[in-house]
Formats: sequence, structure tokens, C-alpha cells
Amino acid sequence: MSRPKDLQLVGNTLARERMREKAEQERAERMNTKQKAGTPKRDVPLQQKVLTWIIELLGEMPKGNTDYDQWIQDPKTLARILQACMYNSVPMDMIEGPVSKVEKREDQYKHFLKYVKLAGVPQEFLFNPENDLVQGHNIPKVTRCLAMLAKVSCYKEFEDIEIVCPDEEQNGAAYIQECIRRKSKKSIDNGIILI
Repeated sequence: MSRPKDLQLVGNTLARERMREKAEQERAERMNTKQKAGTPKRDVPLQQKVLTWIIELLGEMPKGNTDYDQWIQDPKTLARILQACMYNSVPMDMIEGPVSKVEKREDQYKHFLKYVKLAGVPQEFLFNPENDLVQGHNIPKVTRCLAMLAKVSCYKEFEDIEIVCPDEEQNGAAYIQECIRRKSKKSIDNGIILI
């Protein structure tokens, strides 16, 4: 005895929906960028939680092969996140218009940080747009800033999460020492002696 046609459609639709959800989850996991050498250690569970929150908040996933780092570097993405957390904090042409029409990227980053601070994110969670975000030297700090924005905006996913800033001086000193060690090793390999 075969199932009625309506039940077959529902069953197939549910299966397709589950397959799509699983594929989106796998893509989101692949999208998490791997740790770069010489950068502060990433909090992978926090980064995954922030990534999932952004996807749900914006109602879309990054296009193509864009990973987490590249996606959050886009000022329009940050503006849309800010707009969702603080209504009317961002001019609509900054979200929808081309970057050249609105203002420079640097100005958009400054605007984002200004309103994130006004939203209640403490100073120690704010990041340096050029070094931390664009050059990718401290993506974990950017992730903590976004997580803290979600927390102060009262999103329930972040209510019970404790977001802690690691000792920045220690991380910065370790990073500088690693860069110096690499430069001196590269110089020795190339026959150049640094004094």
C-alpha cells in the first residue's frame, strides 16, 4: 500500500529542508577561518556563536567562498549588524549604497566603533580597524567586540556567556617577539645580519 501523495510531498519537503540546514551548518563550520601563525589565539566556540548570530541577524550567509574574516571586514556587514542592534544608528546609504558614494572604509569603521561604544560596549573590547580587522592581526578581538555588542543589545544567545579580554600586553609582546624571531631567522637564512 502506498502513502497518499500529500504525505509524500511533506516527507520529501522535510527531508530536503533538513538536508539544506545540514549543508548550511557544514558551510558555516568550513567558513570559520583557521588560526594564522603569530596572531592571538582564537576562541573557536565564541567565533562560531558570533558567526551563527550574524547569519541569523542578517538573514543571509556570506556569498561564495567568503570566510568569516573577510565577511566581517566588509563595512556594510558591520553597518547592518549595528543597524539591527541600534535602529537608526547608521544612514541607509551606508548599508545599501556603494562605498565610494558614502564615505571611505576608514570612516565607516570609525562610525561603527563610535556607535558600538555608545551602545555600551566597554573600551577594552573595541578594536583597531586597520591592524586588528583589515590586516587580520587580531580577529579574536573583533569577535569579542561583536559578541559584547550582542550581549549589551540583550540577545538571549549571549546572556549567559562571559566574554573576557585576555591580557593584551602579553599577547602583543609575544606577537612582537615572534615577528622579531622570524625576521632574524629569515635574515640569517638570507645571509643578512641584523644589528
